[in-house]
Amino acid sequence: IAGNSAKAQPVTITVEMTIQDESCWDLSWGYGDIPNGQVIITADGASVGFGSYPSIGSTTILGCKFTAFISDVPSDAENYSVSMASGRRGTIYKTKSELLANDWTFYLSLN
Repeated sequence: IAGNSAKAQPVTITVEMTIQDESCWDLSWGYGDIPNGQVIITADGASVGFGSYPSIGSTTILGCKFTAFISDVPSDAENYSVSMASGRRGTIYKTKSELLANDWTFYLSLN
Protein backbone atom coordinates (compact mmCIF):
# COMPACT_ATOMS: atom_id res chain seq x y z
CA ILE A 1 0.00 0.00 0.00
CA ALA A 2 1.45 3.30 -1.07
CA GLY A 3 0.74 6.86 0.04
CA ASN A 4 1.33 6.66 3.80
CA SER A 5 4.83 8.13 3.58
CA ALA A 6 3.45 11.69 3.49
CA LYS A 7 1.58 11.35 6.78
CA ALA A 8 3.00 13.63 9.48
CA GLN A 9 4.57 11.91 12.47
CA PRO A 10 2.73 12.38 15.78
CA VAL A 11 4.49 14.42 18.46
CA THR A 12 4.51 14.69 22.25
CA ILE A 13 3.35 18.06 23.53
CA THR A 14 4.68 19.28 26.87
CA VAL A 15 2.51 21.54 29.03
CA GLU A 16 4.36 23.42 31.79
CA MET A 17 2.17 25.26 34.29
CA THR A 18 4.02 27.43 36.82
CA ILE A 19 2.14 28.87 39.77
CA GLN A 20 4.23 31.96 40.44
CA ASP A 21 5.55 32.75 43.91
CA GLU A 22 4.05 29.57 45.42
CA SER A 23 5.72 26.76 47.32
CA CYS A 24 4.89 23.28 46.02
CA TRP A 25 4.59 22.07 49.60
CA ASP A 26 2.10 24.74 50.65
CA LEU A 27 -0.05 25.82 47.70
CA SER A 28 -2.51 28.58 48.45
CA TRP A 29 -6.21 27.88 48.51
CA GLY A 30 -7.64 28.25 45.01
CA TYR A 31 -5.09 26.12 43.17
CA GLY A 32 -6.59 22.77 44.16
CA ASP A 33 -7.48 21.87 40.56
CA ILE A 34 -3.83 21.95 39.41
CA PRO A 35 -2.32 18.92 41.24
CA ASN A 36 -3.52 15.77 39.37
CA GLY A 37 -5.48 18.06 37.03
CA GLN A 38 -6.37 16.67 33.61
CA VAL A 39 -5.06 18.59 30.58
CA ILE A 40 -6.75 18.48 27.17
CA ILE A 41 -5.03 19.24 23.84
CA THR A 42 -7.05 20.15 20.76
CA ALA A 43 -5.80 20.33 17.19
CA ASP A 44 -7.85 22.36 14.71
CA GLY A 45 -10.77 22.24 17.16
CA ALA A 46 -10.84 18.47 17.84
CA SER A 47 -9.68 16.89 21.11
CA VAL A 48 -6.59 14.85 20.27
CA GLY A 49 -4.89 14.11 23.58
CA PHE A 50 -5.16 14.03 27.34
CA GLY A 51 -2.61 14.13 30.12
CA SER A 52 -2.39 14.94 33.81
CA TYR A 53 -0.28 17.12 36.03
CA PRO A 54 1.50 15.25 38.85
CA SER A 55 0.16 15.35 42.41
CA ILE A 56 3.15 17.48 43.52
CA GLY A 57 4.94 20.02 41.38
CA SER A 58 8.62 20.86 41.31
CA THR A 59 9.91 23.99 43.00
CA THR A 60 11.65 26.46 40.68
CA ILE A 61 12.96 29.98 41.09
CA LEU A 62 9.63 31.27 39.70
CA GLY A 63 7.32 29.12 41.82
CA CYS A 64 5.78 25.67 41.64
CA LYS A 65 5.89 24.00 38.21
CA PHE A 66 3.60 21.19 37.07
CA THR A 67 4.43 19.38 33.82
CA ALA A 68 2.18 17.16 31.71
CA PHE A 69 3.21 15.20 28.62
CA ILE A 70 0.61 14.39 25.96
CA SER A 71 1.83 11.92 23.37
CA ASP A 72 0.62 10.86 19.93
CA VAL A 73 -0.66 14.34 19.04
CA PRO A 74 -1.02 14.90 15.27
CA SER A 75 1.66 17.30 14.05
CA ASP A 76 -0.14 18.40 10.88
CA ALA A 77 -2.80 20.71 12.36
CA GLU A 78 -2.55 24.49 12.00
CA ASN A 79 -3.94 25.52 15.40
CA TYR A 80 -3.56 23.93 18.81
CA SER A 81 -4.98 24.71 22.23
CA VAL A 82 -4.56 23.51 25.80
CA SER A 83 -7.10 23.67 28.61
CA MET A 84 -7.82 21.92 31.87
CA ALA A 85 -10.78 19.61 32.28
CA SER A 86 -11.86 21.67 35.30
CA GLY A 87 -12.63 24.53 32.91
CA ARG A 88 -11.43 27.05 35.50
CA ARG A 89 -8.21 28.15 33.80
CA GLY A 90 -9.34 29.18 30.33
CA THR A 91 -7.84 28.03 27.05
CA ILE A 92 -4.46 28.94 25.54
CA TYR A 93 -4.12 28.89 21.76
CA LYS A 94 -0.93 28.47 19.70
CA THR A 95 -0.26 28.02 16.03
CA LYS A 96 1.78 25.10 14.76
CA SER A 97 4.71 27.43 14.02
CA GLU A 98 4.63 28.85 17.57
CA LEU A 99 4.70 25.34 19.05
CA LEU A 100 7.48 24.27 16.69
CA ALA A 101 9.54 27.27 17.81
CA ASN A 102 9.09 26.15 21.45
CA ASP A 103 9.88 22.47 20.78
CA TRP A 104 6.16 21.55 21.06
CA THR A 105 5.82 23.06 24.56
CA PHE A 106 3.08 25.23 26.02
CA TYR A 107 4.57 27.45 28.77
CA LEU A 108 1.78 28.61 31.09
CA SER A 109 1.81 30.55 34.34
CA LEU A 110 -0.61 31.64 37.03
CA ASN A 111 0.08 34.49 39.40
